[in-house]
Amino acid sequence: MLVAFGMGLGLEVNDFKTVAARPKGLIAGSAGQILLLPAVAIALASFFDNPIVVVGLLLIAVCPGGSTSNYFTYLARGDVALSISLTAISGSLAAVTVPLFFNGAAALLLDRSVDVSLPFWRTMRSILLFLVVPVIAGMVIKHFRNTFAGRIQGVVATGGFIILLPLTPFLIREQFGELHAVAGPAFLACAVLIPTMMALALSISRVLRLPDAQRRALPIEVGVQNIALALFLALTFFEDARYTAVPIAYLILMYVFVPGYVAIARWAAIGSGDA
Repeated sequence: MLVAFGMGLGLEVNDFKTVAARPKGLIAGSAGQILLLPAVAIALASFFDNPIVVVGLLLIAVCPGGSTSNYFTYLARGDVALSISLTAISGSLAAVTVPLFFNGAAALLLDRSVDVSLPFWRTMRSILLFLVVPVIAGMVIKHFRNTFAGRIQGVVATGGFIILLPLTPFLIREQFGELHAVAGPAFLACAVLIPTMMALALSISRVLRLPDAQRRALPIEVGVQNIALALFLALTFFEDARYTAVPIAYLILMYVFVPGYVAIARWAAIGSGDA
């Protein structure tokens, strides 16, 4: 909720006017985030026979983009307004798309003996409460108290991660034996998924001849997922810590691949004078 609230503190309607005037990047990014990522994850999951890995991949794929993508886009000299718009769209639709896409993909990939599904209405209520409502609250504060929102945005967003990250090693320690058994496949799956999606996003942006700033933004947007939500869903609805293996692996590798891309994109932008 803190992370989502921090994202809302940086959102305002005026940020989206330029993006709306040139919607090609917005359409491409939304399609990549909401449709292409789940499709690639389903294809990748079909190569694994471990339901823990399959479920983890699907959770990652159907969750909306993470708010840190906006900060990474800024560092990469990308189109921040586009990044914010894409994060907001995927987050707004998450209450419907997450349970709908996850349950459909799980029914397609998992054997009937594996009973894993997200309760549709409970998932919608949870996402609305923990994601959509905090974002709207942040936007309202920014609208009426813009200076105050600017002062606390970084503190709030960072505070959310400070709370989340220390929980991860405790979770791993508590369930080390069970997580260790699926760590290899989990890291392998994420090591394939993240660079594949970022490369596809970059290729699509070039084919569509998007502006350079938007080309730098799209790979980050499809590479940064809302891991907090994936962990929350795994622990709340599946009640088995093993289902956090893939989200944890994704979290670790996300902060390897994405900053690496950011460094390359930033160097290219500065070299071309587009700073």
